[in-house]
Amino acid sequence: MAHRRVLALSLVVLFLAQTISLMVVSTHLASVHQHEAPLNMTSNTNADSATLYLHSRSSALQMGNQSTIQILNHEVGTNDDLVNATQSLDISAFLDPQFATATTLNGQISFALWIRGSGGPNSKATVSFTVERADANGTVQGSAIATASTGNVVFPTTYTEHTNTATVSNVQLSAGERLKFSVQVSGNNGITYTARWGSTLYQSRISLPVTVPVDVLSNDYVDASGQSIDTFWVGTTATNTVLSLRLASPLTVNHVDNVSAELVAPNGTSVSTTSLTTGAPSWQAQGSWNLTLPFNANTVAGDWEVRYQIDSLDATRWMLDYPGDATAGGYRVFTNITVPVRYSGVLDVNCMDADGDVLGGVDIRVTADSLRRTDLDATCDASGAAQLQLPLSNLNLDFVYQNVNVASESLTFSANQTLNVLTNVSDVVLNATHADGRAAGTIHVWVVHPNGTLMLAGSSFNSTTTLLNLPLGQYVVSSSWMGNPLPNTVATHHGAAGGSEIVINTTVTATYVQVTDQVGSPIEGVQLIARDVNTQTIRGAATTLANGLAAFDLMTDEYVLEPLWQRFAFPSQIVEFMGDQVNITLELQQVNVSVVDVQGNPLPFANVRVLDENDQTIILGDTNATGAGDLRLPNGTYPIAVQWSSRYFLMGDMVVSPNAQWTLTLPIGRFDVTVQTPEGDAIDGAIVSFTDDLGVQWSGLVTNVTGETQIRAPEGAVDLRIDLDGFLIHNQTMTLDFNTSSVVISVDMPDIFVVVTTDDGQVLDAVELQVKTFGDSILDVGLTDANGTATLRAPDGVHVLTARWLGIEIGEMNITVAGTTFVNFSASAYLVSFNALDRSNQPVDNVTLLIRKASSSVILATAQTDVTGQVSLLLPSGDYTIQGSWFGIEVLNTNLTVSEAMTIDVVVEVISVELNIVDVEGEVLNGARVDLLRNGVFASTSTVNANGRAHFRVAAGEYTAVVTWFGIEVNRTAVTFQADDMSIPTLVAEVASVFVEVVDRDALAVDGVTVTVRDDFIILDQNISANGGDLRLRLPYGTYEATATLSGILVAEVDDFTSPGIGPVTIEIALEQIQLVLVDLDDQPLSEVQVFAHDPRTFGVMVAQSDENGIASLRLPEGEYDLDFSWQGRIIASENLSVPSQTNLTYQLQLREHTVFVRDADQNIAAGVTLTLRDANDRVLSTEVIGPSGSVTTLVGAGVHRLSVSWAGLGLYSENYLPLASSTYEVELPIGQVELNVVDLDDKPLANLGIIIRLDTGRLLDVVNTNETGSAGLYLPNSDVIVTLQLQGYVIYETPLTLDGQDLVELTAPVRTRTFTLHDSVDQPVMGAELYLQTASGLSIGPSVSDGTGAFTVLLLPGELWLNAQWNGRTVLQQNLTDNQAPDVLLASVHEVALTFTSPLDESVQVVRNVVIRDAVSGWSYNVPPSQSLQLPSGNHSVSLIWEDVALPEIPLTVEASGEQDLHLPLTVMQLDFLRLDKSSLSTDVVVRVAQGVWADMFSTSGNLEFAVPPGTVNMQVYLDDVLVKEMALRPELRDVLLPIDTYTLAIERTDGVQLQTERLEVSWPGSDWLLMTEVGVVGPSNVNWDARISYNGWYFERTMTVPSQGTLAKILVEISNVSVDVVDRNGDFLKDTSCTFTGEDATTTVLTQSATTSVELLVGNYDYVCRVPSAGEVEDDGRRSAKEYTGVLNVNDGVNNELRIEVVELPFSETAQVKGILSSGVGLALGIAALLGWAVALVSLNKLLSKKNEAPSTGPMVGVQPTNEPAGSKFDVDDLFNE
Repeated sequence: MAHRRVLALSLVVLFLAQTISLMVVSTHLASVHQHEAPLNMTSNTNADSATLYLHSRSSALQMGNQSTIQILNHEVGTNDDLVNATQSLDISAFLDPQFATATTLNGQISFALWIRGSGGPNSKATVSFTVERADANGTVQGSAIATASTGNVVFPTTYTEHTNTATVSNVQLSAGERLKFSVQVSGNNGITYTARWGSTLYQSRISLPVTVPVDVLSNDYVDASGQSIDTFWVGTTATNTVLSLRLASPLTVNHVDNVSAELVAPNGTSVSTTSLTTGAPSWQAQGSWNLTLPFNANTVAGDWEVRYQIDSLDATRWMLDYPGDATAGGYRVFTNITVPVRYSGVLDVNCMDADGDVLGGVDIRVTADSLRRTDLDATCDASGAAQLQLPLSNLNLDFVYQNVNVASESLTFSANQTLNVLTNVSDVVLNATHADGRAAGTIHVWVVHPNGTLMLAGSSFNSTTTLLNLPLGQYVVSSSWMGNPLPNTVATHHGAAGGSEIVINTTVTATYVQVTDQVGSPIEGVQLIARDVNTQTIRGAATTLANGLAAFDLMTDEYVLEPLWQRFAFPSQIVEFMGDQVNITLELQQVNVSVVDVQGNPLPFANVRVLDENDQTIILGDTNATGAGDLRLPNGTYPIAVQWSSRYFLMGDMVVSPNAQWTLTLPIGRFDVTVQTPEGDAIDGAIVSFTDDLGVQWSGLVTNVTGETQIRAPEGAVDLRIDLDGFLIHNQTMTLDFNTSSVVISVDMPDIFVVVTTDDGQVLDAVELQVKTFGDSILDVGLTDANGTATLRAPDGVHVLTARWLGIEIGEMNITVAGTTFVNFSASAYLVSFNALDRSNQPVDNVTLLIRKASSSVILATAQTDVTGQVSLLLPSGDYTIQGSWFGIEVLNTNLTVSEAMTIDVVVEVISVELNIVDVEGEVLNGARVDLLRNGVFASTSTVNANGRAHFRVAAGEYTAVVTWFGIEVNRTAVTFQADDMSIPTLVAEVASVFVEVVDRDALAVDGVTVTVRDDFIILDQNISANGGDLRLRLPYGTYEATATLSGILVAEVDDFTSPGIGPVTIEIALEQIQLVLVDLDDQPLSEVQVFAHDPRTFGVMVAQSDENGIASLRLPEGEYDLDFSWQGRIIASENLSVPSQTNLTYQLQLREHTVFVRDADQNIAAGVTLTLRDANDRVLSTEVIGPSGSVTTLVGAGVHRLSVSWAGLGLYSENYLPLASSTYEVELPIGQVELNVVDLDDKPLANLGIIIRLDTGRLLDVVNTNETGSAGLYLPNSDVIVTLQLQGYVIYETPLTLDGQDLVELTAPVRTRTFTLHDSVDQPVMGAELYLQTASGLSIGPSVSDGTGAFTVLLLPGELWLNAQWNGRTVLQQNLTDNQAPDVLLASVHEVALTFTSPLDESVQVVRNVVIRDAVSGWSYNVPPSQSLQLPSGNHSVSLIWEDVALPEIPLTVEASGEQDLHLPLTVMQLDFLRLDKSSLSTDVVVRVAQGVWADMFSTSGNLEFAVPPGTVNMQVYLDDVLVKEMALRPELRDVLLPIDTYTLAIERTDGVQLQTERLEVSWPGSDWLLMTEVGVVGPSNVNWDARISYNGWYFERTMTVPSQGTLAKILVEISNVSVDVVDRNGDFLKDTSCTFTGEDATTTVLTQSATTSVELLVGNYDYVCRVPSAGEVEDDGRRSAKEYTGVLNVNDGVNNELRIEVVELPFSETAQVKGILSSGVGLALGIAALLGWAVALVSLNKLLSKKNEAPSTGPMVGVQPTNEPAGSKFDVDDLFNE
């Protein structure tokens, strides 16, 4: 009992404490709400308080070499911590993180520390606070910032908040610094002092007076894509624009707790207020708060304002919960931001060149309402398009291309629009020609752009090149030819369509030098060298031709000409090359030489030699066919020798003098030889030769058809030899005598004609044939020609004929020769075709095949594959070795046996490989040449592409790769290519980037300087400085020469330019800034005047163009310059300039603005005419079309100008005048407005006639059409014109007309207007017919279309006419209108037809639709309206229609007259009888559904049905009581239909056999819908699975069953079992009225227990149950007990006893009822007192209970189910308390 009393007393004390605590809280809440105040919307300008809390980290903070657990920051912390010590206590903490930005402390620092003492009143102590600055490592810097100390502070035994303050003045703190916060407590001995912090209850802290707690860094305004914008353009800028506020704070932005943004409209109305609250704390110095602005297409334009309010709160969010209470520290910052909203539009601009092609890169400069707006500028992209967001205003747009103004447009921009701009940009063609008009060939040019930049720098081209897309302006072209500088060319490009041409004249002429001897004969072979007169440099060389002429292409100048002929040098001469012929004479004598034999016959083609003193030949000459020749020699005596027919004869010395003639007689005679057979038949083709005693052979010509030839030979003993086709046929020794000149020789040799072919009939050429005796003596040999034929000779008899081809015996045969003999020889040779393939199975061309006989080194044949890798050749049968080489490398070696024709594939060792070529920086070396050498021999070459790859197709093996860059070797590497290794080697070339800085003498960067690096005369690289004077060059390793030029002017030279370089190379140039001011005669600034500064030393030109202020700026090096001022492409002034003495000059030029006014004869503005103004040189200054102002203003210069005006290409005015004399000029033109009226012969106006106006010269002036009144207005000059009237392109009238200022002209055309009406056969109008008129000449006019009354109007021409009417594609009328005689009403072959339709049952059919009649001729279709007649043309038609939703076949229809026509539908009649399975008649209601397009229902109550169906297969369904019982296809022969009609009985039972009465039963079978069963009997198919849906006892489930045949009982089994439910108390007595709810997968069932076992039906399965026992739970406030719930899981099985038993036992002690109440701020105190009184009563009752003698009985083991969530055990029953 004692422990129960103690426990009860403790409970009373505990609840008393709770009651008092609730009262305190309620009172505090009421107090807080009473002090709630509205937010302060004024800005806090003093220092704000930022509160930092002391708390402990879970791990130490490492700061350099020291660490700490205690830190200060905005987090209160959740790690409650304390420290205690006896007598004294020291605490320190550091600010973490450090200050994020610089800040200032100015004001009061407050401290707070929770502390207690153990000694009560004796716990006195002195508390000192110190604040010091420290670096990031925690090292204290300098003295303390603030200190505060308080003595004799008494600390109670409970924690008390001790506070203090200190004042600081403008303490500057830097970003990255920390604060150190220290507390020292010094107290009495023996007293323990404890400090506490780090939780919401113990908030030890320090508050700092931060001067700048939050700084607004920026407000970024971006559109939906994130692009920065400054203005919202209504209708253009995408919605969802975002205003981003960026803030910074020294104490990190995590304490910026709330940013409020108010959006204010331009009228001051507040639109919305949005809270931009941050998320989790972020220890960052900066943060962004984004506001999405609700701007859209309906937003009002003006200056909107966003007003920000920034709340800075501590981490406890105290001010957020309790606004106005600043005890925790907090402040607000305000800032306002203006957001401009403007109306705008989009201007889409399409930039085009003068030819209308797209032009990219055009800068668009915008001036809006006279204000230059660079922020609105744009540039046309590569497609020529630009889109500008522009304000709605007056716009002036300037289009600048390559820094040149090429177009201007002015417009009033009020809405989105598109602007197409043609610019003065077109192509420029450079043509370089010699002075005589010939193409110059290779030339180097330097071109200076009008914007002053150097476009081309020494670029070379062949005679002509095109510079694409250049703006108008003056271009300076410098050039050189063959190293010779040419004069500069200054040309104006107007930028007009079609472009311009700039011609460069090289001043080079073709000069011919004529070289003759002293008698004027031309000398061939004289080498002429032309040298510079001053430097002796060779400028050219040429050799004279047979006519003695040599051609030079040189610039006009004087040259030293050196002649050299044979081994004789002649004196040089100074000649002048001016394009004329130059003549020079050499001192040579001409000697006439004759060489003859002993008979005086000329010896042709003798070689005459002139010898020197050493018998060496110095001059050679050959006699011609007559034995004569000429020699040219200087005067003197020379030894002479003659060689003729291999014999060499010395002739002694000969003298050269004027008119010398030599006759040289050789010891040679002529002999006439005849070769013949013994019968005297001539043998032609034989070669006769004599061999003299010196072994020299003297041969004659081949004998002719008479067997004759001539031989020249010396006399004496000779050996005679006669050969025929290269073989000896006769020889003998004989003696020749000059006195006996005729020789006859007899030879016996008949012809043998041989043809050699292969087995397949191919002829073989080059076959070696031999005719031999049986003793193997060769009689003759021959070689077959391309036709396979050869002719041999042999004496009569039997011989052996052998054939060898390619050195191989291909056959042998015996032949019998008896006179002329013919032989057919068959050779053993076959056609072999080769396909050469590489390792990738690709064909290989240029493979050379070498064919050798096996085991032989002799090449029999060679062949080379073509582009397809194929080659074919004939080979004799046998074994061969085939070798293949590809570009000199062996790629094939194989063996081959030939015994028949064949085709073989040979794989050659050829592969495709690549090399990767890069420089030392890894950049590809595009354009480098790579040569492959194999064994030092060139094998292949390739050029590196843009990807750095050099491609080769080579034979596998080892190579040396040689990389050259501009002719300089930069890499040589051995590489190996293998067929099984396709890796790509990388070769690093010794090429590096050299970076150059170009600066002036002030070290300022200079752009536009061209730096050129050369290796001798080869340019290695060239680039132009840009982007701050920088440029990059790529150079091979080495040292080279470099030059720097600016606009062609040399400004620097570097002799030792080295690659690779160390760092950038600096090139310094000296330039002066020159400013020229150009004004006109009225002292107005002149723009677009080009200034050319010529450097006479280098021919360089610097170009500048004056701007809108007339200022032209140049940067020139020191020197003298010639200035040319060019305007409109012509030089208007020239001056001299000295640099640097003259740097700022003003020039007044002879120019002035001039306005021309143009009026027509009616004194109206002559808009549309073209005015052209030319200067004194006939150059066009301007060509403009007169606009609405009627005037043109242009800038003119001095001299006589020509003003001309044209209209439609016709010149109207032309006059010369001096425009500078006056600022205005007026012109009146002979042109005006003329009205032309045209009527027919009946004076009716003719509308829609074409009028063509031409001059009598044929020039077309205008083409118009008359209006409905027959009138047309024209604007025409005073002139004689031809007027032509046309009707549909046909000329109906033409007349001359003189216009002399009249306003009205009337013309009468020879035509008449006639109206006809077209009717059908019943006199009804035919509408929509097309009527054509045809003239006798075949002209067709029309159509005229008949209206709703059938009427149409035509224009009748004179003469015979034919009228043709077409209606719906058919000709329905042809009528002759001779002499215009025809009735007003015309009858067409059209009839009124009405259609009726019947079925085969002779029933009238009404249900037809979509009736269409198609004309069989024209194909025209007519849609027939229901029950109406229609017009049809005569002829054959077809009718299609839809009956019962089925399209029927077409029905023919012939129309011959009007009336009604009956059409029979092509249907089939069906008759059905319905029978049961037992063949008995079925007389019940049957529904037949037939598919005729859609389902149509028919009904039968008598058991039979007759109906019509369309042709073809028709599906039918039969229904009984809405049940489908039959489905079949109808056929014409079908008669009886058997219906499977049976009745089935269904039973629903439990598995234990108990029948169930269901609440609802639905069944279905395959193909049917669900049927609701209202009775057990049902009709349906048998022997199929039925589905059943059953509702029973609140459950819903589905089952499947099989229905047997012939009406047997069908059962549906349901798995349901009984469950016994017993609820009893601890004595086993039943408890009634307990509600048990069972929740299963299919349904929920609830049962109420009775005073005995309660039974419930459940489906088999698992159930969650809840049983609620009344009055078994806790005691409520009213003294009654609540119900108690018992839960669990019940498994219900099929076929077993299922039982649930619940025992309700006595409640344990701990289940004490609790008193629950709600305290509020208003009634908290009253409730607290009431609760106190209640507990007092409870205390008395508890004491009574504790005084009880008896103990509560112990509780036995519990049987059944335990209550929910209540553990078993000994518990106190609250009833004991209250019952006692």
